[in-house]
Amino acid sequence: MADIKNVILDTDIGPDCDDAAALALTTIYTRKSGARLLGVTHCTSCPWGVGAIRAILKWYGCEEAAVGTLADRDLLDDEEATKYNRALAMTLSEEERRAPDCLPLTRELLAGQEDGSVDMIAIGPLRNIAKLLTSPADGISPLTGRELIARKVRRLTLMAGEFTPDCDHAEWNVLMDMPSARIVAAEWPTEMVYCGFEVGFPVVTLKEPNELNPENPVRTAYRLHSAGKGRMSWDLCTVQQALCSRPDLYELSGEGRIDIDEKGVTRWHADEHGRHQFIKLAAAPEVVARALEADITAFDAKR
Repeated sequence: MADIKNVILDTDIGPDCDDAAALALTTIYTRKSGARLLGVTHCTSCPWGVGAIRAILKWYGCEEAAVGTLADRDLLDDEEATKYNRALAMTLSEEERRAPDCLPLTRELLAGQEDGSVDMIAIGPLRNIAKLLTSPADGISPLTGRELIARKVRRLTLMAGEFTPDCDHAEWNVLMDMPSARIVAAEWPTEMVYCGFEVGFPVVTLKEPNELNPENPVRTAYRLHSAGKGRMSWDLCTVQQALCSRPDLYELSGEGRIDIDEKGVTRWHADEHGRHQFIKLAAAPEVVARALEADITAFDAKR
């Protein structure tokens, strides 16, 4: 997409390895376009997420990006969330594995930017995004979270929901924090683009991550999480659509409104005055996979 100036990525890095590759792609795409990666926020309570984020930022030369983490201690902090992020984090010092609460950090990052100049991307449960949205005015900004978003954020692209006709269940990111997902769907004041489960599910990438440098933390993440079998590309597709102009790979629905019911099921309502859209594949899944892998592996080839 054109005219992207500043980017904030919110990730639950740890439970699945596609976050690691999506973060790598975010650094690659922002650098290529001349946009700034303002910050990366971690949206779970796992203590190893910050270190994993910083290890990837370090490898991809984006150490200047601010890093914050969820202050809550009740979201995805079990062993299932440490399949690889502990290993990545332990390559860094204890100091590098620490980060501030991402709510004041995100408010500060937004307050310091030009109006309408920030694109936000969320590829995990929406706790951080909901807390930002419902935050009160404070010493950082006299604006409430909703007012600050309305003034500073151009678009939120998020991996959430499912938009197949017969879907009757909650997608994982929604299910992990349903109240937050429902608040964001109902109250977010700017454009929103949803990348549903059905987009990334058939797009399997990095079955052979050997094209990545052996020391690349993304390669480590895929090896520890998926044992070289590759992984679906939910978060990679979300980032690629958010940050690249690729009409050969993706198309957007018309405008409308997305509701999330009490069971976490996403419901689409066409509405020419709506601010919501959802992503659809415009190419065969294997074509999208090849494009993603080419973007990921090109960095190491030039390193």
